[in-house]
Amino acid sequence: MRVWLIRLALLGCIFGLWSTALATKVVISAEEPSSLELRQVTLPDGSDVEYYVIKGNPVRLVIDETQEVTAKHIEFDRTNKVVRIIGYGSITTEDQSTSGDNLVFELDSETFQGQDVLIITNEIDVLGVDANRVPGQISVLTGEFSPCSRCGQKVEDYSFKAERLELFPGDRLVAFDVQIRIKDFPIFYLPLLVVPLGPPDRQPQLTLNAGTESSRAEVFLSWPYVSGANALGYVTLRYWADVDVGQGNFFSNTFLGGAVETNYLGGEINHRFYTDTGKGSFDLAYTPSFVDTTQTDKKTDELFKVRFQYDSEENLSSPQINLLISRDDDLRRGIAEFTLQMRNSISGIRGQFDGRGFLDFVPEDDIVDPSYGSPRRGLELNLSPEQETFSVGPFSASGINLNLGFFEGLSNSSNRSAAVSRTQLAGRLVESHNLSIEPQRPWSGLEFSANSSFQGQYYTTGERLILWNTSANLSQSFGIGSIRFDFNRNINEGETPFAFDARSLGNISSLGGNLTLTPFDWLNFSSSTRYVFLNDRSREAEGFDPLVTSLTFFNNLNWINLSFSNSYDFSEDSFDPGNLKTELGLRSPDTSVDANLTVTFIKDLNPNFPERLGPGNDESELDVSLNFGLRPYLLFDMSGGYVFDPPEPEEGAKAYNKDLTLGLTVGTEDQEDLIPSVRVGLSRDLNNHETSTVSLKATAAVQPVEVSLEQTFNVADQVLGASNYRVTWKNIAQLEASGFALIPAGLLGLEFAPDRTELWRVDLAENRLEGEARWRLTYESTHAYGERSCSALIDPLEVEVCDSKLTGFVNLDETRLGPFYFGVDFDSTFLLADDSQALNYLSQANLLFFTDIASTVGIQGNLQYAATASETEITQSTLRFNDFAITARFLNDFYLSMILGNDSDGETWVLSDSLSEPSFNFQPEFRLTWNRCCWALYSSWDSATGTLSITLTTPGGTEGLGGTFEDTPLKLPGESTNQP
Repeated sequence: MRVWLIRLALLGCIFGLWSTALATKVVISAEEPSSLELRQVTLPDGSDVEYYVIKGNPVRLVIDETQEVTAKHIEFDRTNKVVRIIGYGSITTEDQSTSGDNLVFELDSETFQGQDVLIITNEIDVLGVDANRVPGQISVLTGEFSPCSRCGQKVEDYSFKAERLELFPGDRLVAFDVQIRIKDFPIFYLPLLVVPLGPPDRQPQLTLNAGTESSRAEVFLSWPYVSGANALGYVTLRYWADVDVGQGNFFSNTFLGGAVETNYLGGEINHRFYTDTGKGSFDLAYTPSFVDTTQTDKKTDELFKVRFQYDSEENLSSPQINLLISRDDDLRRGIAEFTLQMRNSISGIRGQFDGRGFLDFVPEDDIVDPSYGSPRRGLELNLSPEQETFSVGPFSASGINLNLGFFEGLSNSSNRSAAVSRTQLAGRLVESHNLSIEPQRPWSGLEFSANSSFQGQYYTTGERLILWNTSANLSQSFGIGSIRFDFNRNINEGETPFAFDARSLGNISSLGGNLTLTPFDWLNFSSSTRYVFLNDRSREAEGFDPLVTSLTFFNNLNWINLSFSNSYDFSEDSFDPGNLKTELGLRSPDTSVDANLTVTFIKDLNPNFPERLGPGNDESELDVSLNFGLRPYLLFDMSGGYVFDPPEPEEGAKAYNKDLTLGLTVGTEDQEDLIPSVRVGLSRDLNNHETSTVSLKATAAVQPVEVSLEQTFNVADQVLGASNYRVTWKNIAQLEASGFALIPAGLLGLEFAPDRTELWRVDLAENRLEGEARWRLTYESTHAYGERSCSALIDPLEVEVCDSKLTGFVNLDETRLGPFYFGVDFDSTFLLADDSQALNYLSQANLLFFTDIASTVGIQGNLQYAATASETEITQSTLRFNDFAITARFLNDFYLSMILGNDSDGETWVLSDSLSEPSFNFQPEFRLTWNRCCWALYSSWDSATGTLSITLTTPGGTEGLGGTFEDTPLKLPGESTNQP
């Protein structure tokens, strides 16, 4: 009974909270057993306070679905809109969590107070004796924090204890009277400490680059800032110095690389701001003039980069504004460019203003044009109705637009009056619209429609340019067919003073017609042509286009079709009747029988037409193809043809007959049906009365294995034609071979020419249902027979094998095998001994890989091997290391790495050389990393140069405290040290 009373009371509490004027939604939930009590208290000033006391294990209050209060004892002051936690509890928001004793949370101001609090944000954890929060800021008295708080250290490596902390989540932490502690032991005191908490681009950055003989010293300091609630950015100071390397004091040598000869100062500001209606940015960068070391008494130009941009939000601003002002001296020195766009709608009219131009601040140089094209400057006002289409009965108007503009642009070179000067300055009015008549049907079967698209460009110079396209369509359908007429008129006339809006001029008018007749289900007739009245771009195209006519019989039957087609050229210059094409097709209506006959006859109606090109004028020919069989057991196919007037050959008689091709297939070639097949094919040259080719193809499948064989003999030339032999185990591997005869020619009563060359190839590769093969091994060689030779032998052998090689590749991405996690990209070429070479040797190999062994040892890099050989020996072999590294982890925190070839040239070892001694230059770079989660120590030793460096920073950081010591005596013997 009590449980129900509690639930009813809690429900009443929720409704009661909603019914107040708080505009705040509070939902209470509690684990059983729990209790809810409503109390009323009269304060000394006589005012009444009403509050709820909720107890549970625990109790949760969710406020506006964004903040959650959790504790065992909560008091909710309904009158003052305050939540009090009695004892220990927590307050969690979207970006932070605060735990502590006796927390007080005010709903109106979203502030809280508490004792012995733990504040958890995305960036850092803060522990304090007392805390107060206002939106965007948390003040903590006697607080502690440490970047190591989330590293699982029993005693933090280092921490900070301050009398007072000001935490700005997501931006910074400011600590006052700070005690720096190492292993909880006080070491140092700072009156003030600022810790950036923002992303990397919102943190202070200091960059120091020492100068060298060829580069200046650089000191860059970037500092982020916040300006009010709606603006932020960062300021960068840049200092450069020409230095005399190694000739300064300790400070200048250490940080700048030498004595300072010339100083330079530059800077940059990057500002972002937000308004009620949009957002913008302002960027300013200045690079000073440097002494030009390549020329005496010369200095480089000082450079400015300026960019101001503002864009209003579409739904918040009226009018909408987009403004951009920029100057980039690297791109166009001294040229400042601007673009402005304003958009608004008033009383049903949509308007847009566009302005673009530039200012030249250095008019004396030879840069006079902006970075964009023509027009160089322009102001435009574009007006159009918001309603896109206006209709009155069958008539409609759309695309109505009026454009007023004033431009400076490059001159139109085809306009004589404008071409006298490089640029033109003129105003322009552009009016455009579309008028159309919707399809009209005044009586049954008749349909009429029309469209007119107009654009007129009128200039203050008195010139105009008209673009006017008109079309009209009329069609009449009747019982057995339809007739259609299409009229088109496209006009581009006039001229423009500008190059940017010039058009190709022309006037084309034409009338086309199409007649379609279907008097019976089995008969269809169609004919179409077009008459070009005017084409001032191509006068020879005027007149009739060819008349294209077709007559088709038996479209309604599935076993026969017959068609006639012709293209007749009526033009005065040609008057070519063209060809009459006749096509007859016969098919078996029985799906179990595969039988079809196709006969195509082309009759040249005027074989002596003089305008045709080529050695033979008569294009008449006959083609026949026939298939007959019983599915899926047997299929016979045949094809051939006859040319009535073939071209005259250089030698021999004319070839009237096309090759006769015969084929017989037992089974089906579709391996999915698991029916094996064998096909024998023959192609015969009827002109010379000899067999051209003989082919054999076979397929079989016993899932998941498929086998196919295809071999063609070129009988006329007595050589092997195409060949392919394949065995596929689906999703496992595939073996494929080509270039040789698997079935001897003698078995078919044929023979090869004694002198011939064959290119053999055998592939073994992975077979995958999806994606490319991840490994492949290929054998290739050239086989020369008889008098053919592929080697340098004085007395050629009857059969010579040359250029034999094995190539292969392996490509595995992120593969895990037990404790090994690796990726490999490997390819190689292995040359095999044959009649053209006497040695077996690896000529090249390339290995790009990474591997991780039990998260303890890592190896990665690129190895490249190359070798050359003479007839009897390997003359040179080299091994090249590119970023080859071995890394081992010790005691979880220490990482030791050895790196070879980490520069652009890599590291090359000469393994063997017939002219010199082998060269093994083992001078790697060693790196030691101590990663403690909240800090890291990086050190490196280049054993070739003796350079030592050490840096204290954060894990993965590139900048920190440390130094570099060059040219120390700590070097390993090698070529670069000239030591034996």
